[in-house]
Amino acid sequence: MHPHLQGMADALIIEERWQREEHDRLLVLPLAERVWAGMSWSPLRLLDLSHVGRGRIVLTLQSPSGVTLHDGIGAGDLVRVGPVGAPDKGPIGRCMGADPGVCEVRIEEALNIEGPIAVTRSVDNRTFERYRRALEHGDTLKSPLAQLLRGERDPGEPSAHALHHPCFNLLNPAQHRAARIAVGTAEAALVHGPPGTGKTEVITSLLKAFVSSGYRPLALAESNAAVDHLTLRAHRTGLKVIRLGHPERVDSQVRQFTFPVLVPQGSMGMVLASLDRELSRIPTGGDHWEERRDLLDERRRLEMDARDALLSEAEVITSTFGTLARQGPYLPKVEVAVVDEATQAIEPAVWSAVALVERLVLVGDPKQLGPVVRSPNNPLATSLLERLLQSSDLPMPMLEVQHRMSQGIQKLVDSMYDSRLRAHESVATRTLSDLGVRGRFAECSAVWIDSAGAGWEEERDPVTHSLVNEGEAVLVERVVRMLLEDGMDPDDIGVIAPYSAQVARLIRALPEVKVATVNAFQGREKEAIVCSWVRSNDTGELGFVADERRLTVALTRARRLLVNVGDSATLCGHPKFAAVLANTEIESVWEEPWFDG
Repeated sequence: MHPHLQGMADALIIEERWQREEHDRLLVLPLAERVWAGMSWSPLRLLDLSHVGRGRIVLTLQSPSGVTLHDGIGAGDLVRVGPVGAPDKGPIGRCMGADPGVCEVRIEEALNIEGPIAVTRSVDNRTFERYRRALEHGDTLKSPLAQLLRGERDPGEPSAHALHHPCFNLLNPAQHRAARIAVGTAEAALVHGPPGTGKTEVITSLLKAFVSSGYRPLALAESNAAVDHLTLRAHRTGLKVIRLGHPERVDSQVRQFTFPVLVPQGSMGMVLASLDRELSRIPTGGDHWEERRDLLDERRRLEMDARDALLSEAEVITSTFGTLARQGPYLPKVEVAVVDEATQAIEPAVWSAVALVERLVLVGDPKQLGPVVRSPNNPLATSLLERLLQSSDLPMPMLEVQHRMSQGIQKLVDSMYDSRLRAHESVATRTLSDLGVRGRFAECSAVWIDSAGAGWEEERDPVTHSLVNEGEAVLVERVVRMLLEDGMDPDDIGVIAPYSAQVARLIRALPEVKVATVNAFQGREKEAIVCSWVRSNDTGELGFVADERRLTVALTRARRLLVNVGDSATLCGHPKFAAVLANTEIESVWEEPWFDG
């Protein structure tokens, strides 16, 4: 293969091996420690068992009263269901989703378990293999786009006739400029979308522009949440959208755009329902297997025909990269792909789209966190957008007006965006008092509660090897309780920590509010955010907390109030943290109301 593509393929092998070895390391732990490490749910009891056809069984499982299921297992994850006494012996299935205390798992073989149940995340390497095949295919492509991405040609000139499109009339000047460049691109275009700057508006305007010009675009993202968001926004603009992917990974509002909902509603729906009734009357064993096989083959053929008809009528197809790598070869002709969260996708994932399209638009923010790559120093940590920004002459216009943060919060990240970011007048001066909140934080924007000298040393969790800071956790709980007492809705509060052990500690203390790592909070926002930075040591060691992109994400999740809790003596050795403190109202844990005397 081309040297760069071969390097990506080798990096996939390294990452897959690292993830499997990490999984195997956790698999030897006692079950209670697996739960602490976010690998298992246990103990669970069986609430319901439903046969849903084709040999599939859906289990509804409940955690003990008052115990919240951690988010280490997510919808669509491959899992094993086993008894608590032997959690690695039992059927393999997929998690269909989870609420705080209840989860659903689909299995395809009988469940013979009495007593408490454990669900354990398994390793699924199929996506790695599909991405490797996408790289191999990308090596053979002769399209100008593939040649550009391989570094074999310079970018082509943008199309002049496409630079002014009526779909862009409602965009602000920075958005309009970015959209004009993107829609006129010859092969690839980059758009820089800092937090709250309306990149979704730009993307949906681009989709409408491409459709009105006779193209069928793909709208892609790494995460299911981002794809669901794009799907809803595209639908609201009047576009006819199909959402690819497992229904269990799709938000309930978006399932109306998926095949399992659309196919039964279409012209083939009654025929398929009739076949299902006939199949239900045929015994599964004995002399009836040929009859049953023929009916199943007929049903699959009719269902595929129905799906093909729906795809041919769709104006926009939305998908994650993982699903696209699996279903891409079966799609109708598409001409362009617009990628949201482009800096969060590993480059091989994007190559699964390159084989299908002639043009690529990458929208993202290189100032925020990149792809989630667990193996150290892996080149997959550099996204395709970042690589093109460094190695090509492609322009990357920036969206400059943000509609999320108050001015007091935005100034904390001004230097990270070269002071080009501006708060829209509708958000610039807003505070919690506008929501009817009273009390200490009602008129504040950015507060730092400094734990320097408190002796709250970070500690390493013996199971996960993650870090936790008990003193900070107690203070964060006090801050959140104060906000709730002052009138805030729990849904408007978010709590962020960079380390999973601190997150687990805070989830137990604050089950009513959203608590997550910085990585997991990327793409989300809340009216008030409380950040616990955890690090407190004599050497000033920050680890990955020193990553400026992680800091940028954490500082830009709040709309009206940002409260940072951390040890300035440890953190301010980093210039970006020092700059944040310089622009923040500082309170000390040695002062009221934080000091207990």
